Amino acid sequence: MAGIVEESRARRKELAAAREKEGEQEREDMLKSSEVRKESSKREREEGRTAKEGKNPLRNSSRTRRSPNRSEEGNQSKEMDKEIKTTMIREMREEIKILRKELAAMREENGELRKELATVREEMRRREEKGQLEQADWMKRMEMIEEKMEQREKKERKNNRGGWKRLEREIGVKVNVKEAFKINKDKMMLAKIENWEQKKNIMLNDDLTKEERETQKKLRELAREERDRGKRVKIGYRKIQISGDWFRWDKRQEKLKKIC
Repeated sequence: MAGIVEESRARRKELAAAREKEGEQEREDMLKSSEVRKESSKREREEGRTAKEGKNPLRNSSRTRRSPNRSEEGNQSKEMDKEIKTTMIREMREEIKILRKELAAMREENGELRKELATVREEMRRREEKGQLEQADWMKRMEMIEEKMEQREKKERKNNRGGWKRLEREIGVKVNVKEAFKINKDKMMLAKIENWEQKKNIMLNDDLTKEERETQKKLRELAREERDRGKRVKIGYRKIQISGDWFRWDKRQEKLKKIC
């Protein structure tokens, strides 16, 4: 049994290393592809301006040609960031699929260990009745199985304790984590959130600007205060519903304004 566990761990390490290498190569290819597209786009714009100047001699001059403005460069940078983010999300989904399979295998292995422990106990009971109990051997076997199960449970509890703190620090949103596992050499983490409302808060917070995050944080604080007073509260984007009425946060006056 110990050999199977070690082999499974080694296989997971090799798979994680291969995935990481493949992800790095794919990101490098994307960066190269983006540079090629930028160069091609620049060349097309220059050819277009050259063609227009050829048709209109009055436009031909020795003026320095305009380089791409900040808006164009910003759009290209956003496009590249979007492509990289899409690739990372795809890689994370693949990692999550693999992790779920491994987690299912671990749970199945735990089930087998429990069955084996039950078999040992039943065998002990029967041998004890017949006066043929080899107590030392069987007790040692039981202790080994129980120790394996205890170590596995400790590992899961440790992951859960550190998971919610790390997640809250990274995304700036307080959530309740049911289960958390480190993947891809601590660069990524799979966390099981307690409910859908908290998942939605995480997704919204990830796409907000700094000013928007501060507003949402203020709304969450107000929501907590209103709930403590026994009121029904629901948080939206830059607004909050209190006992059925919607309010919007006024940043200048630092207070809520009722939405008509």
